[in-house]
Amino acid sequence: QTAGLDDVRQGQPRQERQLQEMQDTLASLQGELRDLTRKGIRTTGNVPDAPAFAREWDPRFVERCGLKGTADKAMPPRGELTRRVADQLRVQSSFRAKGNGPQLLVFAGPTGSGKTTTLAKLAARWCLTEKLKVGLITTDTFRVAAVDQIKEYATLLGLDLSVVFSASEAARAAREHADKDLILMDTPGRNHYDQMSLAGIRGMLQGLGPVSVLLHVPATLDARHGAELLKNFEVLKPNAMILTKMDETRHYGLLTTLACETDCPIAFLTDGQRVPQDLHAADANSLAELLLGEDAKDIAASPALAGKRE
Repeated sequence: QTAGLDDVRQGQPRQERQLQEMQDTLASLQGELRDLTRKGIRTTGNVPDAPAFAREWDPRFVERCGLKGTADKAMPPRGELTRRVADQLRVQSSFRAKGNGPQLLVFAGPTGSGKTTTLAKLAARWCLTEKLKVGLITTDTFRVAAVDQIKEYATLLGLDLSVVFSASEAARAAREHADKDLILMDTPGRNHYDQMSLAGIRGMLQGLGPVSVLLHVPATLDARHGAELLKNFEVLKPNAMILTKMDETRHYGLLTTLACETDCPIAFLTDGQRVPQDLHAADANSLAELLLGEDAKDIAASPALAGKRE
């Protein structure tokens, strides 16, 4: 019996230490959660006091649209809702190549965001439809077959292509395309947490003079990763966004986070691999319709984009 009491007494300090460790771990997790909240990073996208169609939206966007706390209230007419949402979206539907060249457009974004294919779509539109003189530059010499892919597009479109490996070569290539209306530059996809690589791209651009950076944002990202992508790619000072992979999602709440996180407007949408068909000028009313009807049909048949294919 004495031995049993001794075992209990010896076990108590161990249990107390384990309990203290659990309490310390819980306190640490609570502290991290408070830090995330203070930084504005949301652990959930649910807005329970919003209408059902808006519960995956950014809470700030819900409030800006006047929909906070309206879950059980009668909604305004559809047209009024569309207007409210469209007014809060940041869109540049009139993005145009200037044509008084050379204008240099840089295609940037994370890996797998569709930069090269989008470049080919816009190159086809501008050289075949708008009859502009277009030159191509690629700095994406890291990805396997990347150069072959853009070479194939250049050959099909009859465009001059320069493959460069350094900032000095990029500057020389830009001078060689001085007779063009437009110069489209492809860059390697970069993990948006890799600030050193992003700084490398920025260094490549610094010797090129005025540039316009088109940031590619996959529509498949969740709101939190979309916000982090915007924050980290800010080092490139993007002028407009291209929302890609619209055909690979049926949830468009990311649009509301983009509108709240940046003044950079959405200029184009892509929804497939076809060149140049699967590319559309962004339209605020069309995007608002997608947000209001997230359970709608696929984007190819959606009335929001019907008749807007270009």
